[in-house]
Amino acid sequence: MNKFKAKFSALYVFISGSSSRTQTLKNAQKLLDEAELTIKEVYSVRWLGLTNAVEAVYESYASVLATLSQFTEDKNAVAKGLFKYFN
Repeated sequence: MNKFKAKFSALYVFISGSSSRTQTLKNAQKLLDEAELTIKEVYSVRWLGLTNAVEAVYESYASVLATLSQFTEDKNAVAKGLFKYFN
């Protein structure tokens, strides 16, 4: 469970840590006709925080993978690891 939470936290930090990556995700959501959702932060205190994070990724799964794939092509090691985990 800790690894699961850590991967969702890493995804949140990776996407939200850069306006470029956030915009890339939004563009992928528009292109794939998915709801424009932001990646949610995992809160270790409440289960609801984990649920919201998982639902956000589930609802825009194809966009998340497309975004990670794009940054994997740019030789980003974090994106590569996250892409491998979520794919």
